[in-house]
Amino acid sequence: MTLSERIWKEFKNPDTQRGLWLGIIASYFYVMFFGQSDTSLLSDIQNGVLPYGWLWTIFNPLYWTQRPYIVINMLECLAVLGVQYYLVKKGRVNKWIMMMNSFQIVFFSATHVIQENTVIFLGPFIAAGSSIWYPIIFIGLMVLQKLPIGWSLSLSDPHVQCGIWGKCFYFYNSRLDIARSDFFTHLALIFWVIAPLMLWYKRRTGRMPFRGQLEWMERHQKIMFIGWLSFMIGLTIYAVFRNGGAFWNYCVGGNWNGSTCVTP
Repeated sequence: MTLSERIWKEFKNPDTQRGLWLGIIASYFYVMFFGQSDTSLLSDIQNGVLPYGWLWTIFNPLYWTQRPYIVINMLECLAVLGVQYYLVKKGRVNKWIMMMNSFQIVFFSATHVIQENTVIFLGPFIAAGSSIWYPIIFIGLMVLQKLPIGWSLSLSDPHVQCGIWGKCFYFYNSRLDIARSDFFTHLALIFWVIAPLMLWYKRRTGRMPFRGQLEWMERHQKIMFIGWLSFMIGLTIYAVFRNGGAFWNYCVGGNWNGSTCVTP
């Protein structure tokens, strides 16, 4: 039995699954009472800039606060998890996608990017039915939240400049810089469009897209692991030299400008 087969067998154990879910739910409540939201986002808000869409403000009431916003956000996540669980029981949502989605929410919450939770918790619903309207509606809701849409049609609008180009109130923070957390946050958001979309395609056609490539990756796990490990080591070295103090230290109430913490 391969390592992946042993891990998968353990994951299918009901006791393991119960333990995982207890840990996830406990993490939700821990974040609710002890977590912290993105202080950089709060600084942007205080300066009249919001790098998200108008719809995001509907999903994230009291986003300009700390504890009230976090409590509301976590309660929303729990409510959506309840709907996902119902759809899993009905055979409409994949159980493992639901669990991965909850893990991602815990990770985002632990790394203080709670504002992304209301974007990704819509991902599993993309594959809740075979109709073309499922991806159209739910991907649309995700995009309308994540991108600064609904403020102005002008590309020079400060919300657009901050949300798309990273030109916020202090400095230019490129959204495509792989040495910053923004880059990997966006990769995770892209995953929550692509993975459910693949499951939707399978539900609609009976075929999983990219099956040949996925099987190749399964057969060449060592090559994939070495490639992944080399990439992460190289990225870490690059981030250390690129970000300086921003890599080793923390910046509360402000943003990093190179290796300097800039606060209002």
